[in-house]
Amino acid sequence: MSEFFGLYALSGTATAFIGPALVGFCTWFFHSQRAGFASVLLLLGIGLALILFVTEERAEAAE
Repeated sequence: MSEFFGLYALSGTATAFIGPALVGFCTWFFHSQRAGFASVLLLLGIGLALILFVTEERAEAAE
């Protein structure tokens, strides 16, 4: 269980750096703040695509 918490913490830290860097790069590249913030949709789309592959395993009820 703790290894999933570590993975969750790592992905949160990576997103905290990648998100602003992507917005800054796209704003600089396209010379438009709209295009810069539209790049956030790219991250959301990647997250949605990855979450579709997650399978949920339910534990049996304890009696």
